[in-house]
Amino acid sequence: MPAIALTTGARGVVPAAAKRCNLSASAGERVWAMTDATFNSDVQAPAAVTLHERERAFEAKYAHDEELKFLALARRDKLFALWLVGQLGLSGAQLQAFLHEILAVQGFPQHDAALLRFAAGALQVAGIVADAPAALARLGAEAREQLMHGTATPIDLFGEHPA
Repeated sequence: MPAIALTTGARGVVPAAAKRCNLSASAGERVWAMTDATFNSDVQAPAAVTLHERERAFEAKYAHDEELKFLALARRDKLFALWLVGQLGLSGAQLQAFLHEILAVQGFPQHDAALLRFAAGALQVAGIVADAPAALARLGAEAREQLMHGTATPIDLFGEHPA
């Protein structure tokens, strides 16, 4: 395939063939519609490549966003478990067992409601008054912020904890 000569025009750098054919790209376009005898017929049109690349980019962005949602949810649940353990003042074997229980809470698609029911039950048994829904919301925002700003450090739930 022959090289495409570029010339500078009023709208920036454009292929010389586009100037010869009196074609130019508008301000927002990236692809020029060119018909030039020097192009081979087996070369794919630039617009098709662009649409394929856009589709892959949208898919990659969706996958990235879903991964961030999952990581934020998992991080929020761990932070909430540590908050709840701190409220209850658990330590040792009780702490380990409680962390396993709270992280095993299922209930999707109402995961938050199931988590809050578990926390409310544990706080009620201990006779502690705490605003678990507000803590869950605050820790969720904190988890998202940590992930978005790159300040998230690994959370070791089963290591040493201040009691």
